[in-house]
Amino acid sequence: MESAVLMILSGQYIGFLPDHYAQSHMDKGRLKPVGTTGFGFFDDFQIALHRRRQNSAGKYLAGLVRALGPDAGSPASNLYARDQTS
Repeated sequence: MESAVLMILSGQYIGFLPDHYAQSHMDKGRLKPVGTTGFGFFDDFQIALHRRRQNSAGKYLAGLVRALGPDAGSPASNLYARDQTS
C-alpha cells in the first residue's frame, strides 16, 4: 500500500486503496476519492490449513472467516487521486 500511495501522491497516478488506509490522507487534504460510485473491488481471502498439523490460531481465523460468510463487508477499496485543491 505504501508504494501505491506514494505513486498516487505524486499526482501522476490514480489507484485503489483500502478506505481505512486512505482516510488519514484524506483528513490531511492529500487524497480525494474519485467517482465514489461504480468503482471498487472486494478482496477475497483464502486460508489453507494442513490436515494433520493445524494450530489453534489458524483454526480460529478460519472459523471467523467462515462465520462472516461470502458476502460480508463492503468494498475493500475505492479509487483515489491526489487532492490538488489545497
